[in-house]
Amino acid sequence: MKESLLDIVQETLDPLQFAYRSGRGEKDEVGTLLNLILIHEEGAKALASLLFIDFSSALNCIEPHLLAEKKYVACTALCLAD
Repeated sequence: MKESLLDIVQETLDPLQFAYRSGRGEKDEVGTLLNLILIHEEGAKALASLLFIDFSSALNCIEPHLLAEKKYVACTALCLAD
């Protein structure tokens, strides 16, 4: 299922989105980020602030049957709104 969803949204993914992309990992993320910071820092009085938030296990505690029910309710509400 993941592959079919990725095929659908592949063109709309942000180029700086590294999750769910084959052949990309943390080293690619860090290298890209450092490159962007260095390019930005070349300007006069440049400042770069970073915020790292790790959501990698944020969804691990969700119970699938509850998520499916909420998704069904949300989709039903969207269909009725049209």
